[in-house]
Amino acid sequence: MPHPITQNHNTLILDSCCLLNLYASRRMADIVAALAEQVTVAAYVKDEEALNVYRTSKRALPLETERVDLQPLLATGLVQVVDLQTTAEKQLFAVLTTERLDDGEAISLALAIQRQWAIATDDKIARRLCGREYPHLEVVSTPQLFRHWADVARPTAAELTAALRDTQARANYAISPRDPLYSWWHSQL
Repeated sequence: MPHPITQNHNTLILDSCCLLNLYASRRMADIVAALAEQVTVAAYVKDEEALNVYRTSKRALPLETERVDLQPLLATGLVQVVDLQTTAEKQLFAVLTTERLDDGEAISLALAIQRQWAIATDDKIARRLCGREYPHLEVVSTPQLFRHWADVARPTAAELTAALRDTQARANYAISPRDPLYSWWHSQL
């Protein structure tokens, strides 16, 4: 049964880095299904940024990629695609691009702020900006999403390890040693 990962939000928007990390795990549907929140992604992120993951790994086969296909998740309603609609959202996006954010992070953050959603991002600039300017906004990281899935869905140790390894290899993800879940992440490997 799904369980909320946030305290005060009913919707969670994934920025491009978190989307790619989840997709690379080969368990994105399971991870999203463990969330009580509606999971969304900006159309720009889906169509322009989060396009490919490595087929096996950047190190082993850097030129072999796999196209990100969200259609099964969209068809089942596990993920919804959203876009900037209001003038306020578009203006905030323009302001956020001056903060050295990529367009996908800026769009995702503008949507989260204006619609009072939580955001899943690992982007250091976005996370610092949220803490400084938007402290009411709940920010979720890739490790938190995996830990939530492990706690709620209880995948086998082999399934969890494979998902974490695939995320590291196929999305070229490296958890920061300063992340609060660093020890947990590595203990699962």
